Amino acid sequence: MGVASVFLTTNYYLHQREYAQQYKTVINAFHTLQSDYHALSYDILKSALYGYNNQDDIAQGVRSINDAYAILYNAPLFSKEQYLALDYPLIDLGSQILEYNYAVDHYLMLNAGIKNSFIFLLNYSTASHGIFGDRATINNDIHAIVSVLSDMRRLLEERQLSSIEEYLQNIQHFKTSSDEQKLFIETLTLHIRYIQDNFPDFITVVTKLQDKEIDTSLLNMRSTFNQIAQDDFVIIDRLALLLLVLIVTALVTIIILLLRSQRENIRLKTLQKELEYLANFDTLTGLLNRNSFNRTLAMKSYRQPTLLLININGFKHINDLYGSERGDYILRTVSQLIKLPLYDAYTPSYYRFGGDDFGVLLEGISEEKAYLFSEAVVRAIKDHLFIDNEIEFNVTVSIAINSREPLLENADMVLKHHKKSALKPIVVFGEKLGLKEQIQTNINILQSLSSAIDQKRIVPFFQPIVDLQSKKIVKYEALVRQIGTAGDIIEPDRFLKLAAQTPLYRELTKMMIEQVFAAFESEPYRFSINLSMRDLLDSELMQMLEELLKIHPKSAPRLEIELLESENLSEIDVVEHFISLLKGYGCRIAIDDFGTGYSNFSHLAKLSVDTLKIDGSLITRIESDEKYLQTVQTIVRYADALGVETVAEFVETKETALKLRNIGVTYGQGYYFGRPDPAIRQKDILL
Repeated sequence: MGVASVFLTTNYYLHQREYAQQYKTVINAFHTLQSDYHALSYDILKSALYGYNNQDDIAQGVRSINDAYAILYNAPLFSKEQYLALDYPLIDLGSQILEYNYAVDHYLMLNAGIKNSFIFLLNYSTASHGIFGDRATINNDIHAIVSVLSDMRRLLEERQLSSIEEYLQNIQHFKTSSDEQKLFIETLTLHIRYIQDNFPDFITVVTKLQDKEIDTSLLNMRSTFNQIAQDDFVIIDRLALLLLVLIVTALVTIIILLLRSQRENIRLKTLQKELEYLANFDTLTGLLNRNSFNRTLAMKSYRQPTLLLININGFKHINDLYGSERGDYILRTVSQLIKLPLYDAYTPSYYRFGGDDFGVLLEGISEEKAYLFSEAVVRAIKDHLFIDNEIEFNVTVSIAINSREPLLENADMVLKHHKKSALKPIVVFGEKLGLKEQIQTNINILQSLSSAIDQKRIVPFFQPIVDLQSKKIVKYEALVRQIGTAGDIIEPDRFLKLAAQTPLYRELTKMMIEQVFAAFESEPYRFSINLSMRDLLDSELMQMLEELLKIHPKSAPRLEIELLESENLSEIDVVEHFISLLKGYGCRIAIDDFGTGYSNFSHLAKLSVDTLKIDGSLITRIESDEKYLQTVQTIVRYADALGVETVAEFVETKETALKLRNIGVTYGQGYYFGRPDPAIRQKDILL
């Protein structure tokens, strides 16, 4: 009941306040509209009677009426069902105001013209004596016309218009003796005619603007509104009576809530302490977190800080294989093992930065001692027996030592770089490592590559592939090159591996594919392009390739796609689908760098490939090492058994080419036959 009372009280208050505000808005709008309407009517009447120009006041009055009507029309109260009876009167009022606006505009135009002509006539009547002298007849006619017009203006009557005509005829028939007199009479006649023509319309519009149509509509609407509002006030009064019945319960409820609020304050203070803890500590390990680390450095609490950044080796695999509960056990255990008593003399603070990264912040420690302490941490963790639910884990860590700002960023950078080789578990950050320079070099390479893509300086070079039996060039492999700003040729080993880690790689591949298709559109030779596993998984890139095959149907049977065997063709289903798609267009498939990395003989049984490209590291040694020759022969025999062709890469001597032909290799490719060239060149091959 207490909750119900509070709810009803709140609802009543909000409803009553909202209704009062809306009621006040409507009443004020009625009052403002009526007041502005009366004020504007009075201004127009004054302007019409006395002939002075107050157009700005009248225009402001029109805007005020329109604004007041807009407030009234958009009043939320009128959207309620009980006020729907006012919809049509409100629309009719808007139409009346719109007509009133048009009438005001028309009045202002007429008033300005009549006023100007009237003032002109007053001034001209004064000047007539200087033009016509003391010839009283025409001067009297002019003054008579001005007098009649003044009376008409003050009385707003048009009955005397006909009396002007006699005077005007006298003036027009006056025999002038000079051009000045003639011009005077013509100008005078023009203004009198303007007033004669427009004054009846002026009287009509002034009369229309003084009628009480809008005032009557406002009074009727206001009366209807007050009757409906009275019913709403009755409902509000009934709600007030209901609240009086429940007020005691509400008071009791409020008292109860006050008591509960005291308990809530206590709970909030406890929660605040918990939030402060969460803001500074890691909930899993109880160590300080990264926010606390940043705050410590910002406050310069350590004058000569040194950070030991500790990372658990292979932690992701532990989480993946054994689950997050086992991973949490290892994290909690490591968080305690890094707290060595050796650190106590150097004001240690211990952190978990997130994931499997921990930190020990020390003050005033030498690099040599920090290294010794890191070795102690490595041994402590390596020698600890990690057992959880009868599962034993072999846990080791790598540590980066850094005392140069920024502490964490430098340590993280050197640790990630160091773990790629991981010859030792501990590394010390130093400028001599050149990591920042390497990063800057990478940035420069990528910026240069981006500019080359934008400026169309990515081009294909073509290296011939020779049939070892016919000694003829039968196809070309397209190889990417970057043209430097000075016209120099930049080899792909300078930028391709780095580009593969960025979105630039897709743009690079698209440019290559498009240019290669264009280059071989009118050539008779077969041609090949290299694609990686990343390319096969890029649906947008594959869609572009398929569209090119549709546009160039004659090129499809001459195209050979070289897939990198060294990538292990991990998603075999994707590769099978891709090969099936290309085969449908008549393309051929080759496995590049075959014989290196993982042995993928099993893949060849599943994939419908046409060519094996034997890796150049095997070909270059067949002259000097019998084992490599036997390996190549094995690949050739296996390819023959599958009915696929073979291509030997890195053929650099005639002797190598002859030996490859003798053991049955189908094609040869290498510097002996030709270097990559921007033009497709044909030449004689000597064997």
